[in-house]
Amino acid sequence: MKRNTAFIGILFLFLLMCSSAVASIQLVNPVVNDSENMLRITLVLTDQKGVALDETKLYFSVYKDNAESPVTLEKTTFPYIESDMTEIPYGYSDSQFYDIWSSDGTTTIFHPSSWSGFKKLGAQAIYHDGSKTYKSEIVWSDGTIGTESDDSGQTGGEPGGEEPSFDESMLISNPSGEKFETVRNSLTFYKLGGTSIYTGEDIGVISNYVKGDDGNLYLLCVTGGNSTNNYLKLEPIGDSKYVAKLPQLVMIEEYDGVKYGYYASRMVRENIEEKPDSIFYLISETEPNELSFTLESDGTLSMDTKDEDVIMGLTYSDGYWTGYGDAMLSDSLVSSRKNVLPEGVELTKWMFEYRWANWSEYGTMKKFLDVAVTDKEIYINNPYNQDSDQWIKGEIDGNKVTFNTRQLLGPDNETNRYLYFRVGNLTLDTQSEYYYYADADKLVMNFDAENRTLTTDDLVSLYISRGYGQRGYNVNYDFPKFTAYTEKVSKLQNPSFTFFAPDDNYDNYGYSYIQVKIPATDVDGNELNTQNLYYSLYVGDDAVPFVFDAETYAKDFTTDVTEIPYNHEGYDVYPASVGSELHTVFFYFSTADVKLGVQSIYYASDGTVYKSDIVYNTSTGIDDVITGFDKNAPVFNIQGQRVNPENMGKGIYIQNGKKFIKK
Repeated sequence: MKRNTAFIGILFLFLLMCSSAVASIQLVNPVVNDSENMLRITLVLTDQKGVALDETKLYFSVYKDNAESPVTLEKTTFPYIESDMTEIPYGYSDSQFYDIWSSDGTTTIFHPSSWSGFKKLGAQAIYHDGSKTYKSEIVWSDGTIGTESDDSGQTGGEPGGEEPSFDESMLISNPSGEKFETVRNSLTFYKLGGTSIYTGEDIGVISNYVKGDDGNLYLLCVTGGNSTNNYLKLEPIGDSKYVAKLPQLVMIEEYDGVKYGYYASRMVRENIEEKPDSIFYLISETEPNELSFTLESDGTLSMDTKDEDVIMGLTYSDGYWTGYGDAMLSDSLVSSRKNVLPEGVELTKWMFEYRWANWSEYGTMKKFLDVAVTDKEIYINNPYNQDSDQWIKGEIDGNKVTFNTRQLLGPDNETNRYLYFRVGNLTLDTQSEYYYYADADKLVMNFDAENRTLTTDDLVSLYISRGYGQRGYNVNYDFPKFTAYTEKVSKLQNPSFTFFAPDDNYDNYGYSYIQVKIPATDVDGNELNTQNLYYSLYVGDDAVPFVFDAETYAKDFTTDVTEIPYNHEGYDVYPASVGSELHTVFFYFSTADVKLGVQSIYYASDGTVYKSDIVYNTSTGIDDVITGFDKNAPVFNIQGQRVNPENMGKGIYIQNGKKFIKK
């Protein structure tokens, strides 16, 4: 009996050990891609043996720069997460799908600015099964696995490494001399992850150089299209030649209380197979670390080497490449290329009508633009950025106007690029009913000087492009038509409420929102210049408009606002769609059971101010209009159909915005 008991005991322990081995889970490593400021992590819902996992138990953590501890996603940086997170659940999205969102097993995290100094990012899958936790290996965006250091030997100077040593006084931010605004063209490079690298023309970058009082040239350091806001010193060596002796300190950034320096360096491409962890490296010590430039008689400043394997790269203090750099730099003067409005010309308002060829649901859209006409030329304000100093120029020849493509208009500070006017032809694919765009050298439009119109029967498009190397437009305007605008205003149409957020929206998300319709024509159908059209909102029984204070609505307004411009398109206040009369407004209080009012305001060019009635919402959902009673005002049924007051049947009707019952 004892022998049998021992055998049974040993067998039980053996089976228990086998059971434990079977229960052990080996996770599949996540797939990690880091590009275009977005980290994408894909998790697999099976283990390495193909056994299905419970997705509610699957998580992942983010790592940086070979660190052994995960990155904490803090609510101060990611405002739409519920709380600080170091483990992100499978399929997680933040409350607004704003910084973090998931689809089909892939979670995308948009880089916050605090991540800009990370050399690389990684992720680890985590599975919590009762009291046991299983983890995959840490997979990095460059394809490596684990927490050991790089084999590159270059880990000391990037953020997260040891505190670097550099002389801040070497940074050149405001050189003394004459500044020349320039357009920069280059072949740009940036590392996408691993050995993957983007290469492409970057044409139309905003730049400048300074002819220094000390005889040197100072070139604004822009790398990968992004300005460091500091300058590179070029020393004269004769015959309009200059040399940049490198490396030069061009940027300082602070992370966790430590300042880090970034340098411009001459870098060369080396054999990727031999050194797969990077693409560009510092030149060997036997070669001079410098780049030469030539200043042409027309003011163009260019890098001498035309070798696309030689770049001015941005490096950390130890010479490790940050992943940004440019080859074949060339800066040309803006003053020699930009359209300039002639002095003394008269500006008049014209209405610009256009459509989007492949988005017919938007219908015809309109903008009001300043236009100047001379005997031989016509100048049209840039419709994308209605800056008084950005003009599209056309040459008048009888009843025709010719607009040449690739006209430099002016800067777009949001993209750090110059904007160009360009033209193209549209071709309809009858099978797919899709319009295709093809660049054109010019656009010829019909010009009616008497009626002041510009029209065309051709299938054409105007587009505003950042740069001109490829179409890359910011916005396109298809089937364009221009008509001189004559202002006529009788009485404003009343606005209306069209949508309210659910009553519990504030409790759930911390905000409420409404949608209002602001008519862009008066009661007689006359077009209103929407540049002069505004609207105000009223809350409760306040006799004065609601104040959109600059602190709460900082992403929309720089000062307190009570009248919202019709064309305003911001973060908390914006049109429902392009060209729409519907406007969405967010409030940071509950609008449930709150009386709200809306009023349109129009400032005519002759100084007259027109105001609609203040229209209030009511609990019935039917707008309550505060105005005087007009016995001759039209009568409508509750479906909004106009009826004859003398032949009304029994029912509920509306007149002067008030409901009444006919028995």
